[in-house]
Amino acid sequence: MGFKQLFLSPGNSTLPVIKVLQAAQFFKYRYVTFVALFFTMKIVPLFKVKDMKRAIAHYTGVLDFELKYPHESDGVVDLVKNGIELQLTIYEGDYLFGSVANILADEVDELFKKYLSRGLDTSGRENSPVHKGPTDQSWGRREFYVTDADGNTLRFCTPIV
Repeated sequence: MGFKQLFLSPGNSTLPVIKVLQAAQFFKYRYVTFVALFFTMKIVPLFKVKDMKRAIAHYTGVLDFELKYPHESDGVVDLVKNGIELQLTIYEGDYLFGSVANILADEVDELFKKYLSRGLDTSGRENSPVHKGPTDQSWGRREFYVTDADGNTLRFCTPIV
């Protein structure tokens, strides 16, 4: 009995979508293949923001996200980028600031340079090397962080090879 995992590559990420279980039975030359489909789940982080226009400008103008529904309300906005979804809201309670989401990316160094060229502000983060540029972490990932004006942080990560 063996396992084989098939992958699809939407955008920059590789997501397993089907697992195939193969079982061989050699009773008079019979070979039986079982196919099992497994459903995947998707997490969509919800970030609380104070100023929706400023937040949309940051996420679309600097970080390449796009509005999923360009004509949606000012209170809740869905953003997308290469299969990643992120939701911004002004409706959650005043206590809900400072969320974190990890984004697995292929080339964090190139992304960081691109975001800097678009105006990414790294000032005020002198004591946080991962806000100043990609850093090799002891847990085997190269990461940089982007924190918006409302305290929400995106952690861009890639495995160290």
